[in-house]
Amino acid sequence: MSGPVARALAALVLLGAVVELHGLRTRAPLEFASVDCGAAVELDGELLCGARAPSSTATLCERGEPAAIRPGDAITRDAVCERGVTRGAAGWGRMDPEALASLELPAQVNEASAEELDSLPGIGPVLAGRVIAARPIESVDALLDVRGIGPKKLASLRPRARVRW
Repeated sequence: MSGPVARALAALVLLGAVVELHGLRTRAPLEFASVDCGAAVELDGELLCGARAPSSTATLCERGEPAAIRPGDAITRDAVCERGVTRGAAGWGRMDPEALASLELPAQVNEASAEELDSLPGIGPVLAGRVIAARPIESVDALLDVRGIGPKKLASLRPRARVRW
């Protein structure tokens, strides 16, 4: 993982190490899998969590036709507000798959790249390819129709898998 999100996550680890060294810790250190950021968005290279994360282009740009900004989106203000790019174009994509996994952000299985699907628990490159080949997937339960996904794997996928936003 590289880029600003990786630096933000590394800063969290460093903070935990400093607290540990100085004996300031009162509870277990944070682990990436337990980071609760809520609706996280990467905006201009900065990770914004919860209420700080924009949820639509109308609130971000304060003008124009609103489009939803989804948890896990990586956008640049200039591209979206000034040049008017839409989802999928340069300037409006998804965060790094490792960051999505660390922040436990959802993946829309009908739109996600193979790399993003690979970030889901128990999904590797081969199974990601099978999910892509099975599209469109009508419900999260329909993932059971994908060879290699059984009830146990589906239970681990359910918290992060989406078929609609």
